[in-house]
Amino acid sequence: MHIDIHNFIRSLKDDRLSLENPVVPDGVINVSHLVEPLFAIARNGRALASDVEYDHARFLGELLGSLVPLEASNDHRDHAIIVISLLLLRVIDTAVTMHGDTTTEEILMMAADRHELYSLQRDMSALPYLLHPDGSTAPNFASLPMLSRARPITAAMLNGFVKRHFRPTLPHLFTDPEEVEDYLDHDDASFDFEYVDASTIEGDDVDPLSGFDEFERHFFNHQFEAYEAGASLDELDDIEDDGE
Repeated sequence: MHIDIHNFIRSLKDDRLSLENPVVPDGVINVSHLVEPLFAIARNGRALASDVEYDHARFLGELLGSLVPLEASNDHRDHAIIVISLLLLRVIDTAVTMHGDTTTEEILMMAADRHELYSLQRDMSALPYLLHPDGSTAPNFASLPMLSRARPITAAMLNGFVKRHFRPTLPHLFTDPEEVEDYLDHDDASFDFEYVDASTIEGDDVDPLSGFDEFERHFFNHQFEAYEAGASLDELDDIEDDGE
């Protein structure tokens, strides 16, 4: 079903639901297909390798290519804008949740910092291009530093990822019921484990951590070994290291 982008924009600007001004709908409509492209981002685990040159460009290219194929119709383009809009807010909301002490508007303020935008503008003011045989110009957008440069994975990144995604599995890897019970009663224990029947997830892989090999090695070489040697879950916070 085609959702016109201008209807989407009008709804964002004008549609408001409140007790003071109730609006009785004429019906309901299923537009859940607009979320489907987002499942592909982490379907096979790691979406990109941030420390690899041009992998940000590859990720965006593949995502946009799936949304807007070569023979794209107006439907494709309208839906692509909506999907990218939803992804933008999901990314910001995720950053707010992870950071814990920031807001959407702070992230937007920093992302749209005028000095950073001036720098991007300078980069884009002298972009290399190639001429196609038909005379059309093909700017090399992938050469922009924000798309081409690698972002090194630091020890802090390794530690943070392990703490959020691997460490919560430690009580399940060992058989010390007393320590597990103590940990789950701890005030800082905020991890919820939800076991999913793989047979109910059609077409999806169920391991979002697939491909995070260096993070997994870091976990087993440091946190796992320390826990196995007798460190408590709370004591693992004091383990500092320099990464791989």
